[in-house]
Amino acid sequence: MKFRPKSLPYSLRLTLPLLILGLGSGVNFLSYHQIAQSNHDRVERETLQRAGFTGSQISAVLEYLYRDMRLEKSNEGLNVVINQLRSEANLQTVLLMDENNRVLAANAPELQGQDLMQLPIAPNLALITQARMQLTGKTILAEHGRRVKQVEAFYPVRLARQPGELQPSRIGILVLRYSLVKPLAAANAEVRQKGLVTSTILLCIGLLFWVLLDRLITKRANVLVAISQSWAGGDLSDRVKLSGSDEFAKIGSAFNQMAESLEASTAAIKSSAIELRQRGEVLETTLTQLQTTQSQLVQTEKMSSLGQMVAGIAHEVNNPINFIHGNLTHVNRYTDDLLGLVALYQEHYPQPIADIETAIEDIDLDFLRQDFPQIMSSMQMGTARVKDIVLSLRNFSRLDEAASKAVNLHEGIDSTLLILQHRFKSSMRPIVVTKDYGDLPLVHCYAGQINQVLMNILANALDAIAEHLVVQPDYRPTITIRTTLVGEQRVSIAIIDNGAGIPESVQQRLFDPFFTTKDVGKGTGLGLSISYQIVVDRHQGQLECRSSLGQGTEFRIELPIAL
Repeated sequence: MKFRPKSLPYSLRLTLPLLILGLGSGVNFLSYHQIAQSNHDRVERETLQRAGFTGSQISAVLEYLYRDMRLEKSNEGLNVVINQLRSEANLQTVLLMDENNRVLAANAPELQGQDLMQLPIAPNLALITQARMQLTGKTILAEHGRRVKQVEAFYPVRLARQPGELQPSRIGILVLRYSLVKPLAAANAEVRQKGLVTSTILLCIGLLFWVLLDRLITKRANVLVAISQSWAGGDLSDRVKLSGSDEFAKIGSAFNQMAESLEASTAAIKSSAIELRQRGEVLETTLTQLQTTQSQLVQTEKMSSLGQMVAGIAHEVNNPINFIHGNLTHVNRYTDDLLGLVALYQEHYPQPIADIETAIEDIDLDFLRQDFPQIMSSMQMGTARVKDIVLSLRNFSRLDEAASKAVNLHEGIDSTLLILQHRFKSSMRPIVVTKDYGDLPLVHCYAGQINQVLMNILANALDAIAEHLVVQPDYRPTITIRTTLVGEQRVSIAIIDNGAGIPESVQQRLFDPFFTTKDVGKGTGLGLSISYQIVVDRHQGQLECRSSLGQGTEFRIELPIAL
């Protein structure tokens, strides 16, 4: 039978692409404003330099013409010089004022003969006076309104000499006004184009990651899920068909070997069952024992396959999450550098241009500075949380520890609690877990099997609390886990809940195979039976249950320190 992989939830496939797009967009957003500010500064600086150069050149030409007496009686030559500046880029206004601050010549006829106080440059009277007295040019950056910036240049010009003067005493002023609207708009358009190119590249990278994740992980993982579901339904004839030499292919090969082993075991057990049935009622007890063994074998093999799949998925998730977690430190440092650079700009340029002020208000820069590091911290906490969960899954599966070895029982308990954490959170009321750990030595045991025992007992405790909450929803559910050293050769693990308790008649059959108090389809009756065999038969320990109605239940596990 051929399986078509179904799509996993979009969040699993889009996490990395969205993360890349989000981080890239944030960095692109910050760099956009940095480049825009740099372009604005460049335009202003270049315009100031051009205004200074043009002002010094034209003032020198006018002085020459006046000194040569070519402009003494007629302004036609003066207007010719002024009008020649019309081709100067972004130059709006050219004025030549006499010693009384009246306009001698201008590139706009309507300004001819007007007084300085009637002109927009009237606020610069002090600067004009200073330039006339010092005979030096002045170039400034002026603002008119919220979105209009101009460069204004004021250069002194010696006018025609009076009779009897060796040097002219009349000092006029050449005024040049450049508009920055067009060059700043062109600079902004250039920055927006670069930002669009960067966003397009980030989008392509995100799509590439989405395709790679979908092809390399999602589809191959879904094949394993579909096969597992088929086997869980009892059909062991299906096989995993995954090419390549990666971990998924190895897991699929292990699945196929397990299916062949299960098929062979099931066929042998069925054959034995047919022979035993033919012997009659005398061998009925033996037949029942074999059926019990068969169910336990299937349950054990299912746990083994689940452990292999969990370990494989944990290994696959571990690499990309380590990559993300490791790079978040660099991203956080880069973010601090960029925010520091923005703060440095604000410190040295406390009065930004109107466009920047509007942009700061639109993006709420103060909130961005506070919230963005918190987002980075949350992402680091999230990836650290995923790493802890992956480590717990690997510790719980213990596939590489099939043999007995010295282990820390507290680590197994913590891993099991972490895996069951969703059960604690989904309860009607919060379940308080109290851990009273003693000073235990390392214990030689089969760690994976002991983790399975802890899982079964804690799951039963959660089921009991859930049933009791339905009857008494206002009580405070608690689970206490206590570890102690018993003598010098044994350790004890006690798991205590404050549920409704277990009747004494039920306690006597708790560890019998197939015995369960749960509804049909909710329990197999094998969990505590297998747990008893693991503790007592495999580890030469003890598993006891103590319970009182209305007070709760305590399961106590005792294990020898050395097998």
